[in-house]
Amino acid sequence: MLGMELNRTEHASLKRLKASLTRHQAWLEDELKAIEIEIADLIANCSKLDVKDILMRSVISVGPKTAATILSYLPEIDTTPKQTAW
Repeated sequence: MLGMELNRTEHASLKRLKASLTRHQAWLEDELKAIEIEIADLIANCSKLDVKDILMRSVISVGPKTAATILSYLPEIDTTPKQTAW
């Protein structure tokens, strides 16, 4: 949605519309930051998730967003036996 607002702002011709879209972009960015902080806090406050997060982030190119996404879709990632993982 943020990308769509950036595109709309780029093509807006009216000053009032451009100002409104810029305010909406700022609001979306603030909301996104708040959600990212909340997700990081949830992971940090759950010892099981925190351990998994630290392990995943030790892999090159895996950052906080990638680790959080993996944990949200595959919370059981470390409980699958090796034989059934493949």
